[in-house]
Amino acid sequence: MISRARYIDEVINRVWIEDIRADYKNKYLLMEDSLKNAFYYHLRKRLGDNFLLANNVRIFTEYHHHGKKADLAVVEINREKSEEGYLGDSIHNVYAIIEFKFKNSTSDQHFIEDVKKVLEYIKKDTSNLCRYYLAFIQEVYFEEAAEFTWTSLIKNKIPHGRITELQCFRCDPEPRWVNKEL
Repeated sequence: MISRARYIDEVINRVWIEDIRADYKNKYLLMEDSLKNAFYYHLRKRLGDNFLLANNVRIFTEYHHHGKKADLAVVEINREKSEEGYLGDSIHNVYAIIEFKFKNSTSDQHFIEDVKKVLEYIKKDTSNLCRYYLAFIQEVYFEEAAEFTWTSLIKNKIPHGRITELQCFRCDPEPRWVNKEL
């Protein structure tokens, strides 16, 4: 049987390659918030209420993680503790943190800031359970987008097996959608 964390990872990758790609093609996405909202919708739909409820898994936006605000988190809650008080205090495990960027500019600065943010998360995360995702759409033409990684722009050592780059670049004849596990 597939682990809960691996299943969530597979669904996240499927949402990017199939659902977000279709939403982009059909002009449903305009800037970062619509990307984040669409991703939440598709992720919750694909995981399904049966899985979410049976495994006490929840999806939260604007989730406070290691002193910063993550765009989207997939977490496991402690059901008994959640009945007693504030839901945020009942988080048992964090399975996924996703940072989103959707820009139509040539400046890489906003993307690099999110890469650095994810590296800070990883430095503070001792559980090794959480997988981090950079879900980036940059509407600028790239000739060699398939070879490019955002993490390659950072001089820090990139931890193996903790980050997946979900990328979309403008290429001829159409945008290129890539999942890169690092």
